[in-house]
Amino acid sequence: MNLEQIKKECREAVEKASSSDVLENVRSHYFGKTGIITSLLKSLGSATPEERKVQGPLFNALKTELIDALDKKKDSLERDALNAKLQRE
Repeated sequence: MNLEQIKKECREAVEKASSSDVLENVRSHYFGKTGIITSLLKSLGSATPEERKVQGPLFNALKTELIDALDKKKDSLERDALNAKLQRE
């Protein structure tokens, strides 16, 4: 699986998340102990120094971008839940 495909699939999963629980499952799938992004970052340990120079920044940029997407969606879901609660009161 290439980085663009991982990014696309994660972004789609984040967008489809309809609750905080679902979003947490997405986060775990990509960033958990055996997550996809976690595995990519761990693979840098066995890469050559030349590979690390190329792959390291790419992996870290992907990680940062996806964490930002997850955080924005989490904020959105929390805001929606709060608004729904306020409307009920």
